[in-house]
Amino acid sequence: MMSEGQRRGWELWRENKLIGVLHFRSRDRDWFICDFEPTLAFENYRHLFDKYVELIENPGDTDYAAFYDEHIRSLDLTLVSFGNISIGKEFILDIFDGNEAWLRSR
Repeated sequence: MMSEGQRRGWELWRENKLIGVLHFRSRDRDWFICDFEPTLAFENYRHLFDKYVELIENPGDTDYAAFYDEHIRSLDLTLVSFGNISIGKEFILDIFDGNEAWLRSR
């Protein structure tokens, strides 16, 4: 178990508002799997992430990649790393149930 000083992850920002904190838990190939700690500001965007996950799980005729680009990528979210972990500037972020995040480079 890591101590608080050894935690690794990212802060998720939009402009000057902290949206949440991703605490790195494990990896699955290209994906970083994290515990997500939302802030109150996340509630403004929760519905977008919920809809995106719904589209991934039940794609039907909807292009979930286009939905991501139009509704989530367009938010210009920024990741600020802590604890010696990094990812590129371009990333894909899935947030499940507001408490688990999967993250990978785009």
